[in-house]
Amino acid sequence: MTYQYGGSYNPADDTGGSLMPAGEYEVIITNAEETTSRAGRAMWKLEVSPTCEQYNRRKLWHYIMLDNEYTEQNIGRLLAAIGKDVSQACSFEAHQLNGKTMTVKIKHEKSDQYGDQEKIDRLLPNVAQHVDQADVAQQRAQEVPPAMPAIDEVPF
Repeated sequence: MTYQYGGSYNPADDTGGSLMPAGEYEVIITNAEETTSRAGRAMWKLEVSPTCEQYNRRKLWHYIMLDNEYTEQNIGRLLAAIGKDVSQACSFEAHQLNGKTMTVKIKHEKSDQYGDQEKIDRLLPNVAQHVDQADVAQQRAQEVPPAMPAIDEVPF
């Protein structure tokens, strides 16, 4: 089979094999599932991809253990990262996270077996979407209602 190459490859644009720079990235959760660790413990496995065009074909994974003393804190971080009100109790399943976006901090981790790799260091709270309901109530209580027009200004 003959392939007609169009000449569009630019080696300067090729990021394959190189690490993403460490830093903050918006990612989308492409697959969230409940699974079991090799040790037999319940966990959620989140597969994410950066939303920026340069790295959107990359895949990263984040794991949340569901049966240890850090579960509540880690689920809270996840909820804050996707912009949910963490002051309210809720129930949800892993698959409901699919398609949600969040900001994560990526770091590089050395591995003798696999070489240097990108790793999600932490989930960052989405302060733009999350509004503390107590703050909203306090702001509303401080608002001054608009002045009523004088009776002579009412047009009837």
